[in-house]
Amino acid sequence: MSDKPPYSLSRFLRKARGIIESKDSLGKLISDAREKLRNTASERVDGFKEKALLLLDLLQCYRRGEYRDVSPKSLITIVAGILYFLLPLDSLPDFLFGIGFIDDAAIIGYVVSAVSSELEAFSSWLNEKSALGDDEPVD
Repeated sequence: MSDKPPYSLSRFLRKARGIIESKDSLGKLISDAREKLRNTASERVDGFKEKALLLLDLLQCYRRGEYRDVSPKSLITIVAGILYFLLPLDSLPDFLFGIGFIDDAAIIGYVVSAVSSELEAFSSWLNEKSALGDDEPVD
């Protein structure tokens, strides 16, 4: 994982630690992010929605205690990225149609890149789970 996160993301790292420690707060974060993804024209940025959903699936499986093979540093980075995504007035406010979403995509892209090996392991775990017929939807 990269050592130095972008400043816009680093502002959320401390808050992310607290959210991870609270099952309820983590659940609300996941729910809020899924709702925003449903209402966002994320097709504008190639693969954004799939990447963001994979991050949320990892967080949900972690929250449920189903998947724990992820480092605390990666969890904090993922939660900080999701917090940034949820913030309506970030570097480029979301209401700026057409460009307000680009910074969110850049931060999520950074997070995906920073935790890529752990996301690959999680994807493999999900595929194994699905192959065994234990494919309860992650929501």
